[in-house]
Amino acid sequence: MIAAILFFMFCSLLNYGFGQTACYTEDGIRLNTAGLFSFDAGRVEICDCSNAIDSNTCFWATVSTGSATQPWSWKNALVACRQSGYTNVMNPILQNTVPSRYRASDSVSIYQSLFQCDGTETTLTDCMTSSLPDTSSTHANDAYIKCQTTSFIGDVRLIGTTVDTTGVVEYYDGSSWSTICPTKWDDVVAVIVCRSLGFEGGIRTTYANSFQGEEIDNQTSDTRIECRGDEISLASCSFVEDIDCNTTTLAGVFCSESRLPIGSVRLFLFTSGTNQFSRVEVLYVGRWGTVCGLQSWNLSD
Repeated sequence: MIAAILFFMFCSLLNYGFGQTACYTEDGIRLNTAGLFSFDAGRVEICDCSNAIDSNTCFWATVSTGSATQPWSWKNALVACRQSGYTNVMNPILQNTVPSRYRASDSVSIYQSLFQCDGTETTLTDCMTSSLPDTSSTHANDAYIKCQTTSFIGDVRLIGTTVDTTGVVEYYDGSSWSTICPTKWDDVVAVIVCRSLGFEGGIRTTYANSFQGEEIDNQTSDTRIECRGDEISLASCSFVEDIDCNTTTLAGVFCSESRLPIGSVRLFLFTSGTNQFSRVEVLYVGRWGTVCGLQSWNLSD
């Protein structure tokens, strides 16, 4: 038994390590865990056959976090997670720089393209825009993501535009993602949506019902959402069936990022029942996020 485990670990280090390795499905994707057993997180790599003589000379290439004008985005990560097999994911976690333990060796090539996804694409190569500039061609800029493998009722995500802060709103109803009826869609609900995504605030907008993509619901839901304004997520708002819903448009938002520096900390006040709580949040890549308190969170923190 121990020998089998050691053999499996050795094979993982060979196939998901730091050096260049062969691949056989052009434009396929994987999350390279660098030999670590965290299969929903890793360095994003694409099977690159651009210089291949035959199917045996394709190699895994890392993906760059992009340039100042076309940076790696949350929607790029969403598509990468979907292509990796996480078909029902919400907003993934991404980092601007790959952790040192995941960094590739110089023998690994870098995929020579930038990406700009709107969140509805099937594969990452559907989002290719332009060639990678030389200034971004370094493994220090490799993209690293963690796919959120569990979604909860009331989770939201934005799709349909290439800008992370705007898009069509989809919410998770417990079994699938759905768009929202735009009837009575207002700024109060938009603020709740944007705050639940970690943004500072936002305003409402609508989009024509013409988006295409594997994951988007092109038929507008007949459910509209009403919020008071003090909720921390859509799960706390009211979901109302509206048989007269306007199905020609989709509910969307324009969210605003915080201007504070990365690493800023705040206490987010919210009410649960008759009790009030303060949730610790940290700012990262323009979004506020919670802090995991299950393992090492203590009085010193």
